[in-house]
Amino acid sequence: MRRERVPRVRTAPLGGTGARPGGGASAGARLVVGLVLVVVVVLATACGLPRDSQPRPIDLGGGVTRPSSTPSTARAGNAARVVTLYFVERNRLRRVERPVASEVTLDQSLVALLAGPTRDEQQRNLSSAIPLDTRLQGLRLNGVVLTVRLSRQINQIEGVGQKLAFAEIVFTATAFVNVDRVQFEVAGKLVAVPTDDGNIGTVERSSYSSIGP
Repeated sequence: MRRERVPRVRTAPLGGTGARPGGGASAGARLVVGLVLVVVVVLATACGLPRDSQPRPIDLGGGVTRPSSTPSTARAGNAARVVTLYFVERNRLRRVERPVASEVTLDQSLVALLAGPTRDEQQRNLSSAIPLDTRLQGLRLNGVVLTVRLSRQINQIEGVGQKLAFAEIVFTATAFVNVDRVQFEVAGKLVAVPTDDGNIGTVERSSYSSIGP
């Protein structure tokens, strides 16, 4: 049987010019430390907060959610620290500016709107078409389109009153610079709401020209 020749392995002479004792171990240790640092950095990056590909609501407590980039700058009057709301007078919207102690966010404006006019505002013949027990259940901002989630009590009113109710919300929401259009969810479902041109899913101020301020 033919045998395969095993090549000889040359070894450095003992006392010759081989590697310094401990030098190989030091290089190996540095390599291990470097690899450990790389692994730590990779794990830290993987465990960080993910980037959202679309807006994600943040729970505010009390059943209200704030969009990840909550609008807080009003189109007008913000320097004087006011909240701009829209109520009803003689079947048309009327703009109301209330002084506030600090800058107001969109969800705070809508909660104030749903609470209705103050006694002083009522004495100025202002009212709201929104049923008083209607609750704001959440908000979601996607670009310039705001989705407003309302409780089913908004359906307690019909006809012109219902159109006024939704118009109040649309005008109050679009008083913020980064909201141009609004859509509504009622009891968890997207709904088309009454406008000058019939029921529409996504509305804006021009949808209510006949009753605008």
